Amino acid sequence: ETVSPKAEITNLSGGVVYKFRVCAVFDTADGEIKSEYSDTVTASLKPSKVKNLDADSVTSTTVKLSWDKVKGATGYEIYRYNKSTDTYKKLKTTTETSYTDKELSAGTKYTYKVVSYKKLNNGNVYYCQKDEIINTATKTKTPSATVSSGSKTKATVKWNNVSGESGYQVWYSTSKDGTYKRFGNAKANATSLTVTGLTSGKTYYFKVRTYTKTDSGYVYGDYSSVKSVKVK
Repeated sequence: ETVSPKAEITNLSGGVVYKFRVCAVFDTADGEIKSEYSDTVTASLKPSKVKNLDADSVTSTTVKLSWDKVKGATGYEIYRYNKSTDTYKKLKTTTETSYTDKELSAGTKYTYKVVSYKKLNNGNVYYCQKDEIINTATKTKTPSATVSSGSKTKATVKWNNVSGESGYQVWYSTSKDGTYKRFGNAKANATSLTVTGLTSGKTYYFKVRTYTKTDSGYVYGDYSSVKSVKVK
């Protein structure tokens, strides 16, 4: 009798360790006869890819990554993309679901990927089939702002240009510790913005921050110190 030398087993879960063994079965007039079982074989499907990878905390020199725990994964490998070599460099192997990359450059875009893996007792390692990638950026240096009013109902806010930004936001309030409203945005490399529609004789407070656009959203810099002016 010819017997298929392989069998396909479906509906298994990724990252779960399975053990298999095989025996031969013969049909006789007196019923089935089974051979001895083969040695046990251990195997695992590749774990699922990392989900909800997020750069949920950034400073001018650090990026903190976090992600959901992958069921059945032994751990995770974190990589950062190197544009000059067009390769990913491994930063860390961890069992945690977060990692902080340090000593980075201010106002710089970074690309990371996190790879889940499953390691068996026999030394075999299975990596997820698809990496989870995120693009983010560190905060820029904080600009220094000044403000002046040379004409009625207007004030001009100026600041020093900092590198790595996509643009600037100018915010204002009628009290230093009050609620600030965003007047508008200035384009990248701009160094001033004139705020209109103000009330003559009234004092206003202003602050500026950068924003950097990435594929994953916006990264906002820290606000400059607050500056005030009495509108003419």
